[in-house]
Parts: sequence; structure tokens; C-alpha cells
Amino acid sequence: MHLLYPIGLIALAGLLIPLIIHLWKLKQGKTLRIGSIALLGASSPFTSRSYQITDWLLLFLRILLIVLLAFLLSEPYLKREKNEGIKKGWVLLEKSQLPSVYKTHKQELDSLIQAGYELHDFGSGFQKIRMEDTLKNEKPDAASHQGLNSSITTSAKISHYALLRELNAQLQPNFPVYLFADRKLQSMGGNQAQVDFRLVWKEIAGKDTLATWSSSFAHKTFEAKSSPEITAIKRMDEVQDEAKTKVLIYGTEHPEDVKYLRAAIEAIAQETKRNIEVSMFNGKNVSGLSFDIGFWISNKPVSSGFLAQLSKDGRLFNYAGEKVTSINSWVEVGPGTKGNMPAIPLNKRTVDTTDQGAVLWTDGFGVPLLTRSKEKTLNHYRFYSRINPQWTSLVWNEKFVEAMMPVLLGEDGSLAGFGFEVSPDDERRSSLKSATGSLAGQSASTAHLSVADQSSLPAASQQEQPLKKVFWLTALLVFTLERIISLHHKNKLNHG
Repeated sequence: MHLLYPIGLIALAGLLIPLIIHLWKLKQGKTLRIGSIALLGASSPFTSRSYQITDWLLLFLRILLIVLLAFLLSEPYLKREKNEGIKKGWVLLEKSQLPSVYKTHKQELDSLIQAGYELHDFGSGFQKIRMEDTLKNEKPDAASHQGLNSSITTSAKISHYALLRELNAQLQPNFPVYLFADRKLQSMGGNQAQVDFRLVWKEIAGKDTLATWSSSFAHKTFEAKSSPEITAIKRMDEVQDEAKTKVLIYGTEHPEDVKYLRAAIEAIAQETKRNIEVSMFNGKNVSGLSFDIGFWISNKPVSSGFLAQLSKDGRLFNYAGEKVTSINSWVEVGPGTKGNMPAIPLNKRTVDTTDQGAVLWTDGFGVPLLTRSKEKTLNHYRFYSRINPQWTSLVWNEKFVEAMMPVLLGEDGSLAGFGFEVSPDDERRSSLKSATGSLAGQSASTAHLSVADQSSLPAASQQEQPLKKVFWLTALLVFTLERIISLHHKNKLNHG
């Protein structure tokens, strides 16, 4: 038997109460009147004390009742071994990849399944799959090709590390798991996973070939050549003089916010090789320039003089919302980032329920954080937070520059991603060791499970069974019995 709250046993100190009551008995003397000595005067009443325990059964019941109450406060439970039958561990792989993996790891998979390991899909939910059904219904060549496409789709949605963290919340510590998956960088995503179960990662080795593909970014064409060690990128089209992008900023009340905004603009100019010119709006001078985008970094309404400086098909970015709310959430700056990228903390935000613009950024609860609406020919961006580390850590994150590109350059469709990080042709692989070394933040002594170690693993897991009902029922019976005996003694004394 185990106790959830052992501190509850302090109530056992109450055992002294019934013991003192039974030892310390006061007996009132009886007065006997005799006629021959009636003239001698009344004597003082006499009280006798007895330190002898007479009602042993009643004392035992009262002590037992206090013991039961003390254990109820400690919440006792039993640990029982739950027999898992032939379930010795899991084999994880993507269901669509089973035919191709079975070709290259046939002997290993057969031995694990015969030893009692269950076959599960390496995807959200980790559903159980049957070897015979999968191999019977899919042709090897088609299955292999389909498995490759499925791998690309799955890795783009949920990274290997995110799936391992999800699996860690479901399995018991030291539970053996064999994982058959690739170790491409594009499949990992985010920080390394910390797991408590015993993981053996069997890498699905790809072909050591040099992949080549092209992608467009910021109206430029790039070519990438990728090998398992490195991906090299170079620009293909000729470098030409770019049109100047003119930026107007007003931020008298928030100079620190303007500092972070200008740093992001400079990083974008350096990355895209764009000619970006930044001017500050002082509220007085009205020049004849026509700016492509205006950043109104202020809580005040946008002035008409500032709007007059923007071109007809320009863009406006301003702080929106009035009521400031503290929040413990994170920033979602685009699709495909949840689960694969480290969380970007969000500490403060504002809200406007009347905004009907297209949602570009949200917080962790799905509430719009940046919206875009078309007002005549002007694209209006409303930001419901601040470009300030006290509001959000977005300014420290590399995603900030990438997320601001569509706003600054006005290329909402073409700048969703660089095009190289998520390419299926990217052959770069993680430098983490596989089944012969340490994995994903574990120490080498716990991460690897060799075939020789399988016999030492427990084939059963422990299940907790609470005992509160048993103790409550016993305490009720003891209390009832104690009351019956106590009333019986009381009636016996009264009728003497």
C-alpha cells in the first residue's frame, strides 16, 4: 500500500485523546443516609479517581476509527501490475512507407513483431496498423512512391520532434519504441524532443544523390543544389537595378518600437537586395513624395496629413485597438509554424471585435493579431499588439523579418516562404546519431536500447488502485459499532 499524502498521518496524534479519556475516569461518590447519625452533620462529597481501563473493546474501536480517518487523509492506494500480454513495445513508421521499409528491414521487422511488438503509424494519433493488410492492399512500387509523398506532406505538417513529444505524453517511462524514419532537417523542425521512453531510431537511408531545384523569392529566381551535408543556393537571373521602395514612419510616442522596426527593414533590404528608403514623418512637413508604405507607430488615430503622403495603391500599417489586455500566449505569424517552430511569447495585446479584415497573424487562441483590409485602393494592416519586447518576443525572433516582408514589400502571395527550407528535394540530414548513439537530448545510457537489452525491460506496467472506498466503508462500520456499544454502556449505568 502507498500513500498519496503521507503528511496526513500526523492525525495519528489524535490517538492520545481516547487513551486519556479511558485512563482518566472520575467516579462521583454515592450518599447513603443513616438515621442513627443524622445529628452528626453532613460530610463533604468525595470523588474517586480510577486509572484502570475497563472498556477495552470501546477503546479499541475509537483508536481504530482515528487510524482510519488518518489514512483517509493520506489517500492510500495500491500499485498493481497490469499485464500487457504480448505487448512488449511499439514499432513506429509511416503507414504508407511500410512496403518500402519492409523491403529494406524485413528481418528486423519480422523479429520485432514475433517478439510481441505492435506496429503503429508514425503520425498524429499513432493508430495501430496491421502488417498483412498493408502489404496485401498496396503494390510495392506504388506504395514506395506514395510513401515518399506522404513523408513530405507529413513532415510539412507535423515534425518528427513534435510527434515524439506527443508520444512521450502517452507512453510509460522506459517503454521500448523502434522508430523507422528519415533524419532530414526538414522533417525535424523545432527544438529537440526530450523523451522518457526508450527510443531506437532506425534511419531510413535515402540515396546519396545531388538534388537540384529552383524557387522564386522577392521577384528573383534562385537555384539550390542539395546533398546530405549542405544545400547551396545561388541567384540565377541577372542583377538589375530595383525600383526604390519608399517608407514613411511616424513614431514619436514609441521611439523604441521604431528602432526595432527600422532594424527589420534594414535586414529585409540586405536580404532581398532591395533599395529601400526610410523617412520619418514629423507631422508638419508635407513633401511631394509618394510613399509606398506608411508605418503609424502610435495609439492615436492616423492623421490625414500622414495618409496624404501615401500613394493611391500604397499600404498602411498602424497600431489598432484601445483596451490593453495582459495575456499568456504566443504569436502565430503564418501557416505551418505551429508545432514545428519554437513558441514566440505574447504578453500583451489589444482587441477589436469589429475588424472584418483578412487574418494574417493570430495569438495562440486564434484571435486575430494582424489583419489586412482593402480600403479603396489602399491596403490597410491593423496590428493588435506592439513592436516591443515588453509586449511580445517577436522582435527577437528570426520569423519577424520574414513575416514583415509581405507587409513592407507588398507581395502577400509570393513571400509566404523562401521555398528552400520546405522543399522535398532538400537532402540535408540531421547530425544526430541514430540507433548506435544518443538521441534527441537523452543521455547515451538511456537513449539507446540494443536487441540484447530487450529481455531486461518490464513486460508489464503499474496501475494505481485507490483504496478510499474501502477505508470509508470500514470507518462507517467501526463508528456504528462504537456508537451501539457506547449507548449500551450508558443505559446500563443509568439503570444501574
